[in-house]
Amino acid sequence: MSNFFNAIGVADMEKVHSAMIAWILDDANDRWHKNYVKVKTNFSTLPIDKRSELLCELFNAKPTRKFDTIRTHVEWNDIDIMIITEKDNTKEIWVIENKLKSSEHMSNDDNGGKLWQTEKYVRIINTHYEYKNLDQHYLLLSLGGDKARYSETDEWKRKYNHHEWKSITYKEMAKYLENAITQQSHTLIEEYLDAIKHLGEELANFLENPYTYPDVFAPKKTKANKAIFLSELDNTTPSRYILENGLETIFQKQWLKKLVEIAMNNDNNLSDLYDKMIIDEDRGAAEFDYTIKELDENGVKQDGELMLQVQFQTGTFKVVVIHKKYRETENDPKHHAMIYKGVWHEFFKNIDKNDGWTLWAKEQEGKKARISLTKKYIPKWYDYGKGREEVISRFIEGFNNAKQLAEDILKKVDN
Repeated sequence: MSNFFNAIGVADMEKVHSAMIAWILDDANDRWHKNYVKVKTNFSTLPIDKRSELLCELFNAKPTRKFDTIRTHVEWNDIDIMIITEKDNTKEIWVIENKLKSSEHMSNDDNGGKLWQTEKYVRIINTHYEYKNLDQHYLLLSLGGDKARYSETDEWKRKYNHHEWKSITYKEMAKYLENAITQQSHTLIEEYLDAIKHLGEELANFLENPYTYPDVFAPKKTKANKAIFLSELDNTTPSRYILENGLETIFQKQWLKKLVEIAMNNDNNLSDLYDKMIIDEDRGAAEFDYTIKELDENGVKQDGELMLQVQFQTGTFKVVVIHKKYRETENDPKHHAMIYKGVWHEFFKNIDKNDGWTLWAKEQEGKKARISLTKKYIPKWYDYGKGREEVISRFIEGFNNAKQLAEDILKKVDN
């Protein structure tokens, strides 16, 4: 029989995972807990000592202690999971940011500015009258072990206690959860454990041999077409689990992250690529955006509304001028005018195309604000097994050439 969580197709649903983790940790679901024995029941999540141990292990909090109470809150002030523990009348705060489908991104602050999500959540806790003076713990949970973008300024450190974000993968969480399960634990916990172990195993196999999963990198299918495709797909096909659970883009992002890490180890010129790029998606295909400079419609200006970026998607590098709100807004005439009536259109049109770069520009009113030069470098960018060295070398070549082209454009604008 199929695993319950796989059967209902929640492998890619961050909120369901967050709710399940919160449910496992909360006192309300522990039939042994002194405050929650309301009715007789034959099941429980985990007893308080096991839940305490699990929480400390997830956050690598030493020493491991047994709490008197553990209460959880999902989607509290945009925080995926906020946990309050109490021991001997002393409370602590535990924050989990769950990143399954996406990478950490910039979020709006109260002053109209932008800040990383992990920084925003630290600020939320530290400006809350009831929580700001409590001991705090922060965890970024992700498929690939992403590191928090948050970094504290000296001013922030003077104002608040230092807060370090720990990082953990779903695979590591599964190991800790497996150690915590008892014979009395609810069957759903075992089902959930099997589901996330399966997820981790499938990802590991995929990252080892992505070239054996061509269906994962194929153009995204409509629901109707995908249903027909799956009905005709052999059950032993490696990509079946990924396709059934809608994990194609998520797994592509993990491979793109690994590709970047391999390339960085082979070329020192890429040393800042991982820290400065944002892994995103466009039309179901993984993409990274590496910002060269923020600018305005007439030239270089720090903190302008436009961005000059190097992007990479499906083997193609792009040098792009794009409005910061490109993904948030639809066809803003102001944004369109900034690119097509400013200096950028002329500079991009006059770039020498002899080396294979192609201009893409939607100049008509009503089109979203974006102009780019593109060049295909890797026909099959996931072809890791058949030609790993060639894939890596062409990726490095493409990034360095695209970055140089972007910098050359900036020089012309400066002059």
